[in-house]
Amino acid sequence: MRRFAFAGIWLAIFAAMLVIGTDVSAVGDGHPLSCAAESSPPAAAIPRAYSNTEAMERQNKISQAFNPSAETILLGDSLVHAWPGPELRQVIPTGKILNMGVGGSMTQNLLWQLSSDQMKTASPKRVLVWIGTNNILVGRDTPCHIATAYEAIASRIRELWPDAAVYALGIFPAKSRFRDEDRMLVNDQIRQIAQEKHFMYVNLDAAARCPEEGECDFYVKDGIHLTPSGYQSVGRSLRASIQD
Repeated sequence: MRRFAFAGIWLAIFAAMLVIGTDVSAVGDGHPLSCAAESSPPAAAIPRAYSNTEAMERQNKISQAFNPSAETILLGDSLVHAWPGPELRQVIPTGKILNMGVGGSMTQNLLWQLSSDQMKTASPKRVLVWIGTNNILVGRDTPCHIATAYEAIASRIRELWPDAAVYALGIFPAKSRFRDEDRMLVNDQIRQIAQEKHFMYVNLDAAARCPEEGECDFYVKDGIHLTPSGYQSVGRSLRASIQD
């Protein structure tokens, strides 16, 4: 693993707190969010290496196979890592794709991942970001904390790849064990941050709804991860936004 430098990340974190820390209101889904200023960054916005062996092994494989000529980079957690090749190619039919998704990844892990000097060698045409599910699912992070972390992630991405087309995917609904109101609050913030950073925000709520009445097989048994049909539905929402 290459040496990680944190200076740029810390600057992004404190810049994020200046933006989000005073008074932020999100009204896109009718759920206002107001964040009080904090004297130090929340845990969600502090870069942190993966703490379990499986995730670290996955990260090591990403580093070893890193292809700086990849035209598309995918960033995120297990939803990104598990994206099936055929379904992904329906969205991005051509060009080299670097999937950097790691199961269990949270915003703090993605910040750590992006702090690698290896990232500076890439020059992707497009970047897809799908992160935050685990912060809501298993973390104790508040929507304000996750929003602060996302701002830092967005700043780092723009620092690394100023000319890339960046697609910020909203956190996908889950069928169980999920703070859905917090999810909607965070998605409102992701949408606002995307607008400020000139990203394309992709609302995936419609992708979670069955096209017709009745059940659909978008989720596996855990109600969080997706089947190929679920990824196809995500792809339909995303495909209209992707720039060639």
